[in-house]
Amino acid sequence: MRACLSLLLLLLLPCTAQPPSNTIPVIAMKAGQGATIRDVDLEALCLLSWHFFDGVWLEEWPSYAPMQAVMELCDLTGMYATWSDPYLGGLGDIWCGEAWSRYYPEPLSSESAYIRTDTAGAVITDVIDTEGLHEEIVERCSLSAEAVSGWETLWYRDIWNEAPAWQRNRMVLEEDSLDGYTPSLFTMDSSMSEVGTTGTWSWLQYIADSLEIGHTLSITFSTMHRIYTWAGHQTLNYPTAPTFHTQANSVRAFIGMEYQVYDPTPPAPGAVENRPRLLGCNAYPFRQVGTSWEGSYGKTELGDSLHTWMLEHYEEGLDSTIVVAAQEDHFPVHCHPQAFGLCGGEEMWDIRVDPDTIRYASYNYRIPSPAEFRMLCNLALLRQAKGVFPYSVRGYSEEGACFAGLLDEDLIPYDAPYEEWVYGERPTEDFYYAPPDSFPPFRDGFDPLFELESRPSTSGARAVQDYLEWKFGPYANLWNSMRETLGEIAWMAPELSGLWWLDGTGHPGAVELSWPDTCWAGPECRVFTDEDEDFYLYYMNRCCRDSSHVIGFWFSYDSLDVPSIHALDHTRRFVVSSDLSRESFFSLTDTLEAGQGRLLEFIPQSTDADLRITRPDVTAGTGPTVAGHDFRFTAGDTVLVCATVYNMGTEEAEDVPVSLTDITEEAHSLIGMDTLSFGRLPLSGYETDEATAEFRWVPSSPGVCRMRIAVSPVPGEPDTLDNTTDVLFLIEPRDYATEVREDPWDMTEATGIQPAWRTDDIEGEAGWTVFTDSIGGMLEGAIDEDSLSDNRLYLAVPEQSGRWIDTGVFDHLSLAVRVGRACDLYFGWVTENDARGSCFVEDLEAGWSIPEPVDLGGSLPDSMLKTAWLSFRPEVAGADLAVRIGWVRLTE
Repeated sequence: MRACLSLLLLLLLPCTAQPPSNTIPVIAMKAGQGATIRDVDLEALCLLSWHFFDGVWLEEWPSYAPMQAVMELCDLTGMYATWSDPYLGGLGDIWCGEAWSRYYPEPLSSESAYIRTDTAGAVITDVIDTEGLHEEIVERCSLSAEAVSGWETLWYRDIWNEAPAWQRNRMVLEEDSLDGYTPSLFTMDSSMSEVGTTGTWSWLQYIADSLEIGHTLSITFSTMHRIYTWAGHQTLNYPTAPTFHTQANSVRAFIGMEYQVYDPTPPAPGAVENRPRLLGCNAYPFRQVGTSWEGSYGKTELGDSLHTWMLEHYEEGLDSTIVVAAQEDHFPVHCHPQAFGLCGGEEMWDIRVDPDTIRYASYNYRIPSPAEFRMLCNLALLRQAKGVFPYSVRGYSEEGACFAGLLDEDLIPYDAPYEEWVYGERPTEDFYYAPPDSFPPFRDGFDPLFELESRPSTSGARAVQDYLEWKFGPYANLWNSMRETLGEIAWMAPELSGLWWLDGTGHPGAVELSWPDTCWAGPECRVFTDEDEDFYLYYMNRCCRDSSHVIGFWFSYDSLDVPSIHALDHTRRFVVSSDLSRESFFSLTDTLEAGQGRLLEFIPQSTDADLRITRPDVTAGTGPTVAGHDFRFTAGDTVLVCATVYNMGTEEAEDVPVSLTDITEEAHSLIGMDTLSFGRLPLSGYETDEATAEFRWVPSSPGVCRMRIAVSPVPGEPDTLDNTTDVLFLIEPRDYATEVREDPWDMTEATGIQPAWRTDDIEGEAGWTVFTDSIGGMLEGAIDEDSLSDNRLYLAVPEQSGRWIDTGVFDHLSLAVRVGRACDLYFGWVTENDARGSCFVEDLEAGWSIPEPVDLGGSLPDSMLKTAWLSFRPEVAGADLAVRIGWVRLTE
C-alpha cells in the first residue's frame, strides 16, 4: 500500500529543471556541503553568475534550514542546482552504514539476496530480500521527491560519487572478500564490463525513473588508470590496477545497463533497458613533481616532458570516458576540469623532521595555471563534453592536506580586500597556505606567463597585512581568468552544444596541422557535424608556455566537401576565408592564445540573417563608470544596460526590436525597447556584424533582479534559441553615508591629520582606548574595562542640517564587526531638537560577523538625527573589550 501511495504522489510531481538545450552549462562544484552551505548566499550566487557560472553543486539534507535557504535563492536567481541526495546516496555510501549490495552468491529468491557490511567489508551486518529492498528504494525515492517538490531550479541528483573506481578498488585491492560488493553497481568482474542487472544501482535507477521523481540520477566517474612510473610515482598494486580499457568498459556498461525484475513465478522475465541520462567525468592531470625527485633530477617547469606526458596520459582518460560515451548514441558527459591543487597541510610540509621545510610527494595535485585550465576545458569540449563543471570552487581541507580552489573557504576571492577575509574561515598561517614562492605553479621559473612579485620587506603595524596580501594574490589568478575562459565557452555554446564528431571519429587525420614555433604540446583538431550534416572544425592550442602560437591547417576538398572557401568563426563571430593560392585545398593560418580553442563552421557564400546574444554580450554601468559584468548597483541609480547582438548570417536585417524585461516575478515587467539594424556579415576583412541595444533603467527597490534581453526573430532565421539571454542584477539599498554624506562609513584611513581612531568616518568616542592600525580599512580599538556598560563610538555626520540622517528613509542598521566576546549592540542618537535616545539592536557573538540589517524603524524618533553612535556592551564583565569594525551602514 505504501508503494502505491508513493507512486500516486510522485506521478504528480513536476519535471526537472534543465538548462536550455543550446547551452554548455557551467556548474560550480563543491559550492556547499554541510555547514559551508551557509556561504552560498545571494552575494555568492551573483558573483558566480557574473563569471558565467550557471549553477552550484550542493550536498545536504533538504530539511536543513540553510539548504532550504540556498534553494530558495537558486529559484529566485535562476541558478541551477545539482544535488548530492543523501536519501538515495546512502544506498551506495560505503561509510554511512546504509548501503545495500547485491550478494551474488545468493539467488534473488533468497532472504539474503542483498547485504550490508561493516565499513571495512569484513562481516555481513544485515540482510534483506528483494521485496524489502524494493520497498526501501520506493520509500527513499518518495521521501526525496517530497522534500524537493517545490525546488524549481533543481536539475539532477549527483550521487554515488566515483562509485566505479571505489567498487573496483575494493574488489581488487582489499583483502576482505565482501569489499567488492559495495557500492553495488557492477558485477564482481574486475574488467568492469557489466553493470549488475539486479545490483542496487540498477534497481534504484529503474525505480526512480518508473516513479518519475522529477530529477534524474547521475554518477561521476573518476579516471581509472595506472602509471608505471612518473617522477618516482607508481600506481599502487600496479599489476592489478585498472587501465583505460577498464575505464572504457565501465562507461559502456553504465550506459548500456539493464534492469532485471524479480518475479518468483517462472519463467523469469528478461532484463529490460535501463539507460541513464548523463554522467560526470573527473579530469585532474596537473600534478606536482615531488621535492625529493626535483632534488635529484633538477627543477621542472610547466610544459616540460614530465608534465606533457601526464597531460597526454589524462587525455587518454578523456578519450576513454567522453569519447566512448559519445559513441553510445551521443550520450552526454559533463567534464569536471581541475581547478584546485595542494597548497598546505601535512602533505606539503615536512612536519616530522623539519616543519619549516616544504616537502611534498610526486603526483600530488598542483594548482593549474590559468592557461592550463583553459586548455583542459577545450580538451574536453574537443572530445564532445556537454558541460563544464570546475572542481573545486571552494578551498578546503581533508586528510592532512589543504587545497586551494577558485575561491577561499568562504567563497571570497583570494585577492579581495584584506579586511573582507582576515577574520573569516580562510587560514592565514603558512602551514595551510604555503607562500607562493616555494612551490609550483607560482615559484620563479615554473610558468613563463606568470611573474611573482618579490616578498614585501615592510615592517611595523602593516607588515602582516602586506605579507598576506602578497601571499594570497597569486592564488586568485585562476579565478580572475574564469570570466575569459568561461565567456569563450558561452560564446561558442549555442553552436557547439548541438555538435558531435563526424562519423563518430572526428577524422583527426583529415586535417593537416603545422606550427612553425617550438612547442611542448602540439595543437589538436577534430571535425564535427550537426543534424544538417554541415561541417565544423574545432581546433586548439595545447601549449601553455607561450602567450600565443601560430597554427596552420589545411585539408583537401576531396576529404571534406565544404560548401565554399568561407568559414564562420563562432569564437570571434566573423568570417575567415581560405588562402586562394591553394585552390585544391582549404588552408588557413590562425594565432591562438595559450590553451585557447576555436570553432569554425564551413558556410556557403550566402546565409540567412541569424541573430545571437549570450551573457558575455551584456554589460552595464552608471554615469562615467566603464560598463562591466559586475551588475551591482544601488536603488535609484540610473543604470545603462548595453546588449551587443551579433548577426551570424551574410544577409541583412533591419529594424529588429530588442527588449529588456524584468522576469524576477511571475508577472514580467518590460523595462525598455530598442531597435537595431544589421548590414550583413562581411566575407572578408575579419569584421563582425554587430549592433548594441541600450536601455536606461532606474531600479527602485533593493534585491535581486533577473533581466532578460530578447531579440525578435527575423524572417528566415535558422535558429532562434540564441535570441535571448538572462543576467542577474544585485540592487543594494541606498546607504545614508554613501548617498547623503557622500563618503561611506567604511573606515578608510584619514588622509589628513590622523585622529586617534585613524579614520574620518568616526568623529568621537567615549570609553574607548588603545586604537591600533594593523588592518587597512578597518577601525581597531578596545573599550576600557571601566566603560563596558557605557561607551560610545560616534559616527561622522556632517554639520549641515540638510545632510543629517532622515530616519524616515534610513532606518536599517548593519555592520561588519569582530568583538572579543559576546556583547549587546546599541544604537544611539541626538535629534535636530537635541532629544537624546538609544535602542537595543542585537546580540553579537564573539568573533567576526556580518549580521543581516536590523530594522530600527520602530525604535527611531520621527526626526532628523544630527548625531549617531554605537555602543558595545558585553554580557559578562571582564578586561578591555577588543572591537574591529570594517564598515557601518544605515540603509533604507
